[in-house]
Amino acid sequence: MVEILRTRSAREVAHVPTLPSFRLRLPGRALPPPRAGPRSWHACHSIRRRAGPRGRRQRLRGDADEVHRSALHHQHLGLHGRARLAERLQPVQHRRRPDRSRRAGVPGVARHLGSQPRHLRAAPQREARGRHHPPRLRRRRRGLRRPHQDRPRLRDGDEPAGAARLPRPGQEDPAAGDRRAGPHGPQRTGRGGHLKRRGFLAGSLVAAAAGVGRAAQAQGDGLPSWNDTAPKKAILDFVGRTTSAGSRDWIPVPERIACFDNDGTLWTEQPIYFQVMFAMDRVKAMASRNPQWRTQEPFRAVLADDRAALAAMGEKGLLEIMAATHAGQTTEEFRATVLDWIATARHPRFRRPYTDLVYQPMLELLAYLRAHQFKTYIVSGGGIEFMRPWTERIYGLPPEQVVGSSGVTTYELPANGVPVLRKEAKVEFIDDGPGKPVGINRFIGRRPVFTFGNSDGDQQMLEWTAAGNRARFMGLVHHTDSVREYAYDRTSPVGRLDKAWDEAVRRKWTVVDMKNDWKVIYPFELR
Repeated sequence: MVEILRTRSAREVAHVPTLPSFRLRLPGRALPPPRAGPRSWHACHSIRRRAGPRGRRQRLRGDADEVHRSALHHQHLGLHGRARLAERLQPVQHRRRPDRSRRAGVPGVARHLGSQPRHLRAAPQREARGRHHPPRLRRRRRGLRRPHQDRPRLRDGDEPAGAARLPRPGQEDPAAGDRRAGPHGPQRTGRGGHLKRRGFLAGSLVAAAAGVGRAAQAQGDGLPSWNDTAPKKAILDFVGRTTSAGSRDWIPVPERIACFDNDGTLWTEQPIYFQVMFAMDRVKAMASRNPQWRTQEPFRAVLADDRAALAAMGEKGLLEIMAATHAGQTTEEFRATVLDWIATARHPRFRRPYTDLVYQPMLELLAYLRAHQFKTYIVSGGGIEFMRPWTERIYGLPPEQVVGSSGVTTYELPANGVPVLRKEAKVEFIDDGPGKPVGINRFIGRRPVFTFGNSDGDQQMLEWTAAGNRARFMGLVHHTDSVREYAYDRTSPVGRLDKAWDEAVRRKWTVVDMKNDWKVIYPFELR
């Protein structure tokens, strides 16, 4: 065939216009439609430039040794026609990245390597392992790819480079916290050192939620008014274990329920419960309209300020006083009465409003738990209608997160057409002792995982918490500081801590020694 092409006359091929260089493709493959605009190496999927001497293109497969390529084009025209030629041939594109010279290798490799033998050119390429190469250099990319065993990998617990770190509960420096793992184990990085998309989004959501809580805390670990003793360490350890994703003791957010007693746990309860103080003040204010109270117990003892007689009457006398002073009012009227008393009444020893006598360490603990997505409740033997008007302002707890003793309340529709709820002189539910687990079940509907009390009236709530099947925390406040507050336990008529203390020691619950474990007691000590 070559000899025949050589003997053809110039006249036979003169009518064929000069064509650019073409590569002969196999006849059975369909070509993709041509791209609009200038062609680039992205559009040529199968064309590969091979190494050759400088300034000279490598001969393509099928080229004759001594025949100019244009003759092959003419032959193809004669055998298959112009239409078949257009379908089977594709221009050869000499592709080079504009930022490289003709024979430059990968970035970082010296130029003018085209004249070197292949085994010498491989050494600089090995030094450039891990760098990006365009898709056309498939053979070179395979040579530069790191062996499987040499690629960097993360072991469980390693910190990926550039990963956002979230604070572990109890760490002073949020930036020094451990890497948070996902619910199915530690997150790993993909190629390029970036977090996987799922882990990154989950980490962002967790970081955003934790950031809201940290803004409400003081600097440090969130419990600055606590000494670094065993109770503080136990709290930090429990919160850390139950809120770190991937931990064996991790607790889902909906189940993070924390319940606190009020009297003696969140604020002072001596020398007598503050609600009893409120009821006694109401007896004195209402005495002019009820002259029979001057000779009727327990009202006589209140008017005569006979606290010994009141103590002897016990719970029955106190309930009778509260029923008489709380009944007959609508819930809105009673709320206004409570707020007026809270704003004006003063403690007999400290001469401060009762709301100033909340415990600073417990305020920090409430905020710390909320920052880690615990839902906090008050579960107290005090009246629910007495506590709800002010707990949100003092503790940050809205009315729906307050559980307490309650009286009978009835619905009325007066002549003016505005419905009201009116309190009656009947006790409906006592949220103390064995009534606390009942109240938790009735008003919360979930067993708590964190509870704090201070007296025998909280023992059943702590036992109910301890019987759960998840990690649990049970704590008691032991009043031991007679200088800054009060010291009392087994023999006190108010807030007696006897059987619950023995149970806490036996079951290794956390007991807070007020004198030794708290740096300060009241917020006004910090001013």
